[in-house]
Amino acid sequence: MTDLAPPAPAALFPADLPVFTEMSRTAEGRAWLAGLPALVETMRDRWQLRLGAPFHGGSCSWVAPARRPDGGEAVLKLTWPHPEARTEGAALALWDGDGAVRVLDSDPERFALLLERVTPGTEMGDAVHLSADARLSAAAEVLRRLWSADADEARARGIGRLADTTAEWAGLAERQAARRWPAELDTGLYRLAAQLFRELPRTAGRQVLLHGDFNPGNLLAARRAPWLPSTPSR
Repeated sequence: MTDLAPPAPAALFPADLPVFTEMSRTAEGRAWLAGLPALVETMRDRWQLRLGAPFHGGSCSWVAPARRPDGGEAVLKLTWPHPEARTEGAALALWDGDGAVRVLDSDPERFALLLERVTPGTEMGDAVHLSADARLSAAAEVLRRLWSADADEARARGIGRLADTTAEWAGLAERQAARRWPAELDTGLYRLAAQLFRELPRTAGRQVLLHGDFNPGNLLAARRAPWLPSTPSR
């Protein structure tokens, strides 16, 4: 169990965190960042947490190690509200620790999650002691477990279909194709993308619950399983 010394207030929001760089690019992001310290305090008080310095990573979330009142380790994750993150907690709750980190508590309205702390937490991308084939096999086994979740139950919990998401992307690609572009830009690529976004989901042989950001940086070495997919920045 890691001991957490209370960090100085400034240490909770270091200027070099990627989330500050990325979210400061838009007015909406800057507004969320302005309210982030108060949100951290709200969730720390609500769940009675002792917080450590945040993890260095993640482009649209603030994530830090935490200690619960009973001494148990956890991770507090606060995410900039956007559609892709809306059902993150619902999906993790449906998996219920089977192939993914557990949700210990959540506040969907605030896009706040209290998650299981994964230790040692080494990212699969940094597991240089494993061959590429071994990492691919391990990742495939994790996907097999994730895809065993009940797709009907996922829809009942408000998790949307991939086809609905890609239909939105198709509309965006079509709008991009209709814009004025330099003659050397092939706008047919946008139209092809729109076509594939609409057609490919229809070819699926079955419905499964997908992890929306499955990559080596979000597969972490764990004590209770070889690898567990987490959300960005643990």
